[in-house]
Amino acid sequence: MARFGRSFPTRPKFITGLTRLAVGRSVTDSALASDSVTRTLTLATRAVSDSALASDTVTKSTPRSLSDSALASDTVSRGALALTRAVSDSAVASDTIARTISLAVRVVFDSAQAVDTLGERVLHVITPSSNWPLLGMEVDFQYGPPYIPGFGRQSINSAYRRLSVRRWSVRRGRQYELDQVQAGEATLEIPDPGEVLNPDNPSSPFNQNGNQVTPYRAMRIWGMWPNQPGSGNIFATTVTQGMGLPDPIDPEFEHGTGLIDGGWDGTAVVAWSTEQAWNGTHSAKIIQQAAPEGAGGGTGSASGFNKGVYIQSAVTTAPRVTYTASCYVYPTGGCSVQIAVYDATGYVTYSATATAQNTWTRIQVSWTTVDTLEYINIFGSGSATPTFYVDGAQLEFGGVVNPFTASGPTLYPIYTGYVERWPTKYDMSGLRANRPLVAVDALAILSRTVIDQSYHQAVMLDGPSAYAAYDEQSGPNLFTSPDGMKLLGSQNPAPQGGQINFAGDTFLDGSAAVSLSQQIQDPAQTAYAKQVTSIDIPHTNSFSVNTGSATFEFWARWVAGNATLGMFQANSSGEFVDFSASTSDHTRDTAFGVSLVFGGLYIGSSDGRPGTANGNIYGAPATKTFALDGSANLPDGQWHYYSIGLFPGGGNYSNQYVMRLVVDDRVYSFEVPATVGASSIRHLGFNAITNAVSSRWGDQVSAASVAKAAFYPTYIGSDRQVAHYQRGAGYVGEYSGARVKRLLEQYWKGGGATVADGYMAMTADHDYSTRVVLDVLQEIEESERGLTYASAAGWVVFEDRLSRYYTNNDTAKWVFGENPAGANPTEYPYEDYAADHDPTYTFSQANLSRQGNSNFAPMINAATQAKYGQRIVSQEIKTLTDFDLTQAGIFYLGRYGTPKTRVSTLKLNPTVNPSLWPAILSLEVSQRVTVTRRSSSGLVLTSDYYVEQINHQVDGETSSWSTTLQLSPVFVTTSWVCGSSTRGVLGTSTVPVY
Repeated sequence: MARFGRSFPTRPKFITGLTRLAVGRSVTDSALASDSVTRTLTLATRAVSDSALASDTVTKSTPRSLSDSALASDTVSRGALALTRAVSDSAVASDTIARTISLAVRVVFDSAQAVDTLGERVLHVITPSSNWPLLGMEVDFQYGPPYIPGFGRQSINSAYRRLSVRRWSVRRGRQYELDQVQAGEATLEIPDPGEVLNPDNPSSPFNQNGNQVTPYRAMRIWGMWPNQPGSGNIFATTVTQGMGLPDPIDPEFEHGTGLIDGGWDGTAVVAWSTEQAWNGTHSAKIIQQAAPEGAGGGTGSASGFNKGVYIQSAVTTAPRVTYTASCYVYPTGGCSVQIAVYDATGYVTYSATATAQNTWTRIQVSWTTVDTLEYINIFGSGSATPTFYVDGAQLEFGGVVNPFTASGPTLYPIYTGYVERWPTKYDMSGLRANRPLVAVDALAILSRTVIDQSYHQAVMLDGPSAYAAYDEQSGPNLFTSPDGMKLLGSQNPAPQGGQINFAGDTFLDGSAAVSLSQQIQDPAQTAYAKQVTSIDIPHTNSFSVNTGSATFEFWARWVAGNATLGMFQANSSGEFVDFSASTSDHTRDTAFGVSLVFGGLYIGSSDGRPGTANGNIYGAPATKTFALDGSANLPDGQWHYYSIGLFPGGGNYSNQYVMRLVVDDRVYSFEVPATVGASSIRHLGFNAITNAVSSRWGDQVSAASVAKAAFYPTYIGSDRQVAHYQRGAGYVGEYSGARVKRLLEQYWKGGGATVADGYMAMTADHDYSTRVVLDVLQEIEESERGLTYASAAGWVVFEDRLSRYYTNNDTAKWVFGENPAGANPTEYPYEDYAADHDPTYTFSQANLSRQGNSNFAPMINAATQAKYGQRIVSQEIKTLTDFDLTQAGIFYLGRYGTPKTRVSTLKLNPTVNPSLWPAILSLEVSQRVTVTRRSSSGLVLTSDYYVEQINHQVDGETSSWSTTLQLSPVFVTTSWVCGSSTRGVLGTSTVPVY
């Protein structure tokens, strides 16, 4: 529970409203009870110790307008302090008193609550205010980005830690719809008299047991509404969804056992059962693997429940609030069942025991929370392996159990991010620490996360035995062997007409590549060595591979003529030798590769042209050479990816091997015999990577370039083969949403994200390396004309150009206006309104460009230019076609051809109108709202807007909460609903948009 300042009956205070503090002690401190004077003297010399405060022995040495006797004479019931101390805010707020418990928050702390002076637990019935939402301020001191607060989260607004958040603010969003969203910030002011939030305090509980007070710990601010007894079941989907949990919690167990997290010690078995059901058809069946270590009863003992199960700890609570947990249980086999609540101090509260066998009994337990996360355990006892059923679980506000319901209040995330730093300031003449915390959201983390991507990284991820980048500026090319040694390859230009040029070509990512060419000799020569130019790796210092399961890949740019690239067997002289076990095949050499002239995959000999008789070591040519679709389009002078995989078949192909060829992102599969005669594919071995161009068959010129060759001793799979192609090609043509998703999966792994599909086919991403992720995401967003932001729940959100027109946002969520309560239509009041008919985003000319065309002709809206002069929008759009540039220009000049009214300020004050709370707490960037303005002149203006910026300013000491919005206009008020007779009429209710 978030608690700020004091609680007085005459002034609704921030999130407290204590109805009873039954501590049962009296404090003689009448000045605080009766005086309403404004005390402005600094009482730094009033050194009141904790014991002094407890016994009410106060030594005052600073003169003031109150008599000492007055301060000591009146008797105040400390237990009802919140109801009887009628001291003005200024009177107490201005005191800077050096004592352990500040007079500004003169409430007994949980340390006193846990065990009073008689050593007895006292039940506090504490109910949140009906005029304020219940607030939670949580930090997970174990985890940072990209995670949101998890099961280790703790409250930084907890009395038993002597922490109270006095005031806080949140700023999220952007100013205009064409701006970029910057990282959202939250600021919190927290008195910390115990220095538990000091990073250098080793005795702090936040610096122990895996916790650490360090920058970028995950944090969250949330609000729950409504929050009074009778508000319903907190075990509700409206609570878990608000925390960003994708799976709903079902307290009736009709859809699974997700409410139960499992065994307390990991031994209990939880089953989704239809054997028994209190309501509906299902319940949770619990089978403990052992009896508890002791019987639970009364309060205070932690024994007796460590073999049971616990309720989903993702359901959060708030400190100093009384809750009641209940469920229906069905004991069997002589066992009995209880609920135990284990609070953050180690204190345990038990329910009554259900002993009736084979019948449903409701058990319940009430307790006052200490921290934001406390465990509710259900356990059986009385038998060796207690077995029982659970149904109808409920958590609710107050100390009384109500009839079961599956619905309940809503938890609204207000801000989720990371505490960036833990600064320290002191007041009370340097005696009390204060923490002005600053938190940032996911965008701040992504703004300094550097992209590191390369083709080399993609290859090494799959563990190649050999890799040759062919990117040297001059020969010889280097080859990485399995033991990490760099081996030299050989260069074999033909005696006449052959050329090998290192750095003679450029690969797609800008790195160097090797080019080869061979011109036909006159007269033509058929001898292999005289008409073939090749680079071979390594020939000497050979490596040995086995194609029983293997992958070979390379990139090639085939320009003309004949090119053959693949794996071969070579002798120490660099000549190809036979590797066949068949005596009749001893004159043959083996090859495993791609012939670009035919666009085919082959296994054959290298001494014969693929498809000829002497190239057929496995029988008929059809079993050896496999044609590819689209081979007639080669050569096209473009870089292409080729990868050959070989692996044993299964099922109907158990006696065969599957050969899988991937060309770019196209996958081809072929089945070949595992054994032909005495030869076996699984025993083919190669020790050379050869890339050759040849004019021996009459080609005037054969030319090709090669890059990035690799061999893997296993089949890496077609998904990885295609991924290698995409990495080499820079994911060219990838849609914007897919690219954002890919980047977040790599650089926001483990964090939540919501990514729209996107409609822009993007250019290659080769220039992303060394840039930060946020910069790239915003570049994608601007090309797509979408939006990237961090949601209140901490998720990274990418919207595409149609996100704001989707069904869940095609009508206003809230209507703000001046209609009084009960009037029709219902409008929620605002305090302040400011708007401008703003020409900032009015454009008469679009100067657009793309990679590959920096001279795209400007597009001009002559009518706009005549009215408002030349106003230019300039942008490089990461698209592949001029068509997209044209469409973008039409969009800009159409939508922004005339000025539009934008609301720069819409201020809301929920403290004077609690009906505003659902609207205030659920506000989100891009949400659609309606604003109606009725001026004194009788003018009524009503328009729909999108929320662009949200600012919350909350002060607990003055009980104030204001929320200010900045809004942009909804240009297309009605989106197309396909098939709708009213919203699907082209040209009438349907308007094409970019």
